[in-house]
Amino acid sequence: MSPSSSYHESAVMGSCSHIDRLIIGYGKGNPCMIADPAVVLDLIPGNMVANAMVVVSVLHANQPSQYICHVSTSFRKPLKTLKLRDYRYEYFSRNSWINEQGKPIKVTMPVILSSMERFRVYISILYLPI
Repeated sequence: MSPSSSYHESAVMGSCSHIDRLIIGYGKGNPCMIADPAVVLDLIPGNMVANAMVVVSVLHANQPSQYICHVSTSFRKPLKTLKLRDYRYEYFSRNSWINEQGKPIKVTMPVILSSMERFRVYISILYLPI
């Protein structure tokens, strides 16, 4: 099997770092995120994807044509954006992130904004010069 691009970093690792940033950013006090509240997130541990790729490679090693395989977990136990919001709030309410001064960061229920326009309005209101 040959890679489909010349980019040598794993796409799986890239997507994991994005979700990690989203979760950690909330723990550090970022109160909102831009997302569709009803979207189903497809989060798969990297080792599960790697194991599936090895199995598929072995099973289709001597095939004359290419074989496309999609690994997914969202069918059996879908994780929606709203549920991720609730999990983040529950976790960081009980396990506060400690800032550089050694003080816990208190979190509020995360705000999910469904568009960039709503994000701009939210930020404008949040930082109104009063």
